Amino acid sequence: MKAFFTAFRTYSVSTQFYTDVGGQLYTDEAPQNTDYPYAVWTFPYGFPEYDLVAKKSEGVTAQLDIYADNTSEILSLFDEADNSFNNCSFTVAGYSLTRFRRVSQRLIKEDGISRYIIEFSIEIGEE
Repeated sequence: MKAFFTAFRTYSVSTQFYTDVGGQLYTDEAPQNTDYPYAVWTFPYGFPEYDLVAKKSEGVTAQLDIYADNTSEILSLFDEADNSFNNCSFTVAGYSLTRFRRVSQRLIKEDGISRYIIEFSIEIGEE
């Protein structure tokens, strides 16, 4: 999975979404007092699978949390995240990326801050 995370980070920083959040795209958590907008990737769980010929594949759930202090900005960032990541493809050394698909999203507004939570289902398999 290290190869996946390396390739994913390289792909992520090349997207328009990365530019739109001003390069403030973090893994696991953002630094305290980060200016809006920003986004955080988490990978809450994954699972290995094996087929009949002992080729391994990995399933991963990725969650992208986008934070902004106004509604129009959060909606624009959601669209750009969807354009950048839903059904995307990139090279993962030793694996083939077979799926990177948005499976859910929800918008939460609290105390003047908007948070869009987007979940993706990812599958990679050994070549």
